[in-house]
Amino acid sequence: MPTLIQDNWFAIKEEKDIGNTLKGIIGKGKHKAITRVNCRARICFICHYRMVKWKVSVFESEHNHLLCPPKYRHLIPANRGLNEADKTQTNSLQACGVKTCHIMGYMVSQKGGYDKVGFTSKDLHNYISKTRRGKVKDGDAFAALAYLLSKADSDPLFQ
Repeated sequence: MPTLIQDNWFAIKEEKDIGNTLKGIIGKGKHKAITRVNCRARICFICHYRMVKWKVSVFESEHNHLLCPPKYRHLIPANRGLNEADKTQTNSLQACGVKTCHIMGYMVSQKGGYDKVGFTSKDLHNYISKTRRGKVKDGDAFAALAYLLSKADSDPLFQ
């Protein structure tokens, strides 16, 4: 018997009752944004193992809410990140001693605005800390090990 695998992608997965949310807001002092609107837009895929092909089984494209405006698309996590040119430029500026906030300001002015950069300052900070952790992991351990091995070679009493 052939095996089928199904994968579903939804615009919004959770249903929320807007009326109850608004009732809970009244009298509490804080306003909470309504982020779930029970959108029915979805696409479902089915994979047939023997044929090794994916097929679209269900496609509903109607949204019951407004989509993200183009000027805010750079804030969606799936659409943002540093490309290779940005990473290279960040590495070279950081090697020269430029601070992270100044690197971000330089790239914003170079590209003509925050919406054209393609990433946020948090993405830049995360990339820099990731590269620093990589350097420390390889550099410090190997340097300490090399020092201890050279000490053991030069001093016969060192064990």
